[in-house]
Amino acid sequence: MNNLNPSKPVILVTGGAGYIGCHAVKALQKAGYGVIVLDNLVYGHREIVEEVLQAELIIGDINNRPLLDEIFSRYSIDAVMHFAAYAYVGESMMDPAKYYRNNVVGTLTLLEAMVAANVKRIVFSSTCATYGVPESIPVTEDQPQNPINPYGRSKLMAEKILADFDRAYGLKSVCFRYFNAAGADPQGLLGEKHEPETHLIPLVLQTALGLRDSISILGTDYPLPDGTCIRDYIHVVDLANAHILGLEYLLKGEESNVFNLGNSKGFSVREVIETAKVVTGKPIKVIEEKRRLGDPPVLVGSSEKAQKILGWRPQYSDLKDIITHAWNWHQISVERAKNIQLKISADLVPASVPLVSVIIPAYNAEKFIKGTLRSVLSQTYKNIEVLVIDDGSQDKTQEIVQAFARQDKRVRLLQQANSGVAAARNLGIQHSKGEFIAPVDADDIWYPENIEKQVQCMLEGGASVGVVYSWSVDINENDQPIGSFRAAKIVGNVYSTLLCHNFLGNASCTMIRRSSLDKVGWYSDEFRKQNAQGCEDWDLYLRIAEFYEFKVVQEFLVGYRKLSESMSRNYHTMARSHELILKKVQENKPQIPQLFYRLSKSNLYIYFAAQSSKAGNQKIAKFWLKKAVKAELMTFLIRPELYKLLMQNLAVSSWEFLRLKTSESQPKVSKLMSKTKPLSFEEIQNNKISQAGVVAVNDMFHFVIKNAYTALTK
Repeated sequence: MNNLNPSKPVILVTGGAGYIGCHAVKALQKAGYGVIVLDNLVYGHREIVEEVLQAELIIGDINNRPLLDEIFSRYSIDAVMHFAAYAYVGESMMDPAKYYRNNVVGTLTLLEAMVAANVKRIVFSSTCATYGVPESIPVTEDQPQNPINPYGRSKLMAEKILADFDRAYGLKSVCFRYFNAAGADPQGLLGEKHEPETHLIPLVLQTALGLRDSISILGTDYPLPDGTCIRDYIHVVDLANAHILGLEYLLKGEESNVFNLGNSKGFSVREVIETAKVVTGKPIKVIEEKRRLGDPPVLVGSSEKAQKILGWRPQYSDLKDIITHAWNWHQISVERAKNIQLKISADLVPASVPLVSVIIPAYNAEKFIKGTLRSVLSQTYKNIEVLVIDDGSQDKTQEIVQAFARQDKRVRLLQQANSGVAAARNLGIQHSKGEFIAPVDADDIWYPENIEKQVQCMLEGGASVGVVYSWSVDINENDQPIGSFRAAKIVGNVYSTLLCHNFLGNASCTMIRRSSLDKVGWYSDEFRKQNAQGCEDWDLYLRIAEFYEFKVVQEFLVGYRKLSESMSRNYHTMARSHELILKKVQENKPQIPQLFYRLSKSNLYIYFAAQSSKAGNQKIAKFWLKKAVKAELMTFLIRPELYKLLMQNLAVSSWEFLRLKTSESQPKVSKLMSKTKPLSFEEIQNNKISQAGVVAVNDMFHFVIKNAYTALTK
């Protein structure tokens, strides 16, 4: 949609699908500006921009320099309002790299693109968190900035970068240091909803609505009138109006400046709760807890400078007005939610939000199907349909799935006579309606953000992407990680690497574009007829990789269950399946040298050997190791970590000479692989060194194979 008027200034609003950003977009529209919204929709709400505000939305990231260059080239942009940022203080302490990458590097990328396009005005969304613990109250702009968390530091770094860009390139900026934004659009069109929610007023109102059992007060013994913290709450509409004034200030040719934006008066936590009780007429259960470390007793800002220079005055300074507007929006949001079952981190889901079809083939799956379904239905991305295909089960699988279907209408049970996993998945695809297909085995589990992040990755990649995969962790019968995992950053044209090495590892980690299936065909059920099951997924991925790119979500979001009786552990059957696929590839692509087929076999056999060794079956491990060496010795030179891993568990002295060909400078195998005590999911997720080792090895293999393939198939 393009509603831009060429006679009016055009403003690019980054993060314009978020809480404050969308209110600013509405204010810009009201003031007569043309608006283009750039948002990656990680926290933003697409339907708000496209349906409520009817503004032009570009889905993308501020770290994407080519996209920014294209935007500035395509549109005649006069200025930028920059809201795009991560803003959870607690999360910033746990994952500071995420905040510096987005809030600092992303801002720098945006500014460089602006300078290149000769766009020299920006209104920047900063924060009072840059002050840390203030020296005095009210906080003025000239107080020292000593942030106490990575979020505040990332915003302070961005402010300093802006100052440097002004001195060096003449890029003028207005930085607004917000206090606590609150409230909602008085008309009820826009409001505050975060996932997860951490802000006091929404939490209080959710408690009033019965969406939460209680609200906690963190500290009741502060040396203040009612013993609870005092904070400065500013109505989001007043905040948005200040941005219009800041923009006009820059458009008039004024110099760069920094302003606090707050109510200039504070309200205690108890005042907020008691006012909410009056506004809502609802009881609100309160639990009193200990203080939270680092919380200053009072945090109130002075907005005198903004009032004096910009002429800004808050329109809704009364706490009752702020809570009333927020309450009205929350009630409207709940009513919308009652009428719409499929939601995605917002108050409603429009047709434009992609539907994901989750396909679960199930055969005698009563032991684990409950856990699988719970993990699927607990996804943060709610716009899903769940198709469970009962493949002729003789246990209670059918009854279990039917019970879930009665509770959640997104779940559907399909049935067929026992025909195998490929036929079951195809039946699910046949009945699916989604733009994306997400297969998951009936004993595997997903972590809550898996689908959300895969969909985002698909949307960012565009129609050229056929498969997105997440990293996976091997788990035992009790859902506990057993130490091994799969992590790769292999993206783009992956055909040659995938032919030699199935770096994806399992079907449950992938999301597939439905249109790619329609182009290359669905799962092949011919393997079962030849007693050669086990590589149906790899066969499909290879066919997709001929025409589409692959992308990765670089997070461990899938739990892949390792059981001795599972189909994937029937190595001889899998080897036959693998052989049939290679034969088919050879027939269709005779130009591919035999070396690649030998490498493919060798990699598969090494995998069998490693898994057998971990299971304590050393005799079987030796059998597969010898087959791997016989198939292609070069595999060990390209992937030395696999050989070294095996040598830790096997006494194969006849192959000891291979150690001499393994350079110590190569990336080390992950320590996770050799630990005797299994690590928790959190330990694996946070073990960046081990991740880097496995990723580096996969990257090296990809580099060697891709370049060799290109050279030898010319």
